[in-house]
Amino acid sequence: MTDSNNEIARPVRRLPWGWIAINAVVVLVAAAVVTVVLTSRKTFTLHGAISVTLRDVADAGGDCDVSKQPLLADLGEGSQVVVYDYTGKRVAAGRLGGGVVVGHSVAVPALGGTVTGQEWCRFPFTVTGVPAGLGSYTVQIGRHGKRSFTESQADKVEWTLNTV
Repeated sequence: MTDSNNEIARPVRRLPWGWIAINAVVVLVAAAVVTVVLTSRKTFTLHGAISVTLRDVADAGGDCDVSKQPLLADLGEGSQVVVYDYTGKRVAAGRLGGGVVVGHSVAVPALGGTVTGQEWCRFPFTVTGVPAGLGSYTVQIGRHGKRSFTESQADKVEWTLNTV
């Protein structure tokens, strides 16, 4: 076909609206799946405690308020507990509970047994929302070093500071 100027008429090229619509739906479904996967990640709760010798507590008045002790000033009810993954990335945080004076013997897993004849002040903590399946983790309270643990050990992570 030609027009009045003897030029060849070019066919009108139409957009493939059907393919565009299908691709848009595929992209939206993929985004929804990624969102569901990222927001439904399994988590666990870390339970543990950090203990200090009662001598330090007695110096603070005998009521587990160690905030006036230079080496322990960052411990106490409300102190931050941070959990890191194996790469050192912060993945969750919680707070220390109030300190409780415990009897004359206390289990000290890090030392492989029980210490007798002393009293201790024990600060429990719970950290919720720790992402599961990352392998090994570390937990840190204040500046008191990090304690490593695995997900299977998360029901009882404890350590003792002996500052006598």
